[in-house]
Amino acid sequence: LVIELTLISALLSFGRNSEAKSCLNNLSRSALATSYISFDVLIKEFCRQGDVEMYVNLINTMLKHGRLPSDASYSSIIYRLCILKEFDRALDFLAEMQLENLKPSERSCDVLMRGLCSMGRTSDAKKILEMLRTFGSAASFGMYRTVFDNYRRCNNTPEAAGLLHDMQQAGHVPN
Repeated sequence: LVIELTLISALLSFGRNSEAKSCLNNLSRSALATSYISFDVLIKEFCRQGDVEMYVNLINTMLKHGRLPSDASYSSIIYRLCILKEFDRALDFLAEMQLENLKPSERSCDVLMRGLCSMGRTSDAKKILEMLRTFGSAASFGMYRTVFDNYRRCNNTPEAAGLLHDMQQAGHVPN
């Protein structure tokens, strides 16, 4: 398993995507790929490939083996969906994480929030800030700043002021 995963990473780094995908497909059907670690690695590699359907199929394989996706798997998927500008799908995976009490990575939340704001969906980005509180996670200064700046650009002063207050409550000092 370790050798196959190393081979896949090497193939991807040399741009041999079709061979890497073939190895990933074979490994995902293998009985060896039933641990969280191997599923996480496989999902991360499928995400690198940008093959949405393959990592969705891999999640279905995980579920068939009685394994729920881990926070690392979900975060990899959310990050890739954001790069592909599939924000609604990314939000769906984030909601699944919340249902499973899994914490998303700061990186995936930040990319999702930036993407939503760039599409004019600032209120959806703000909901992620609120969701992070329910996870018991602290949003970063940069996350608050992204949403705040977008409200400011849209001349939504009441929302910007409210977010500034939330930001201070979270222990961040505005600059």
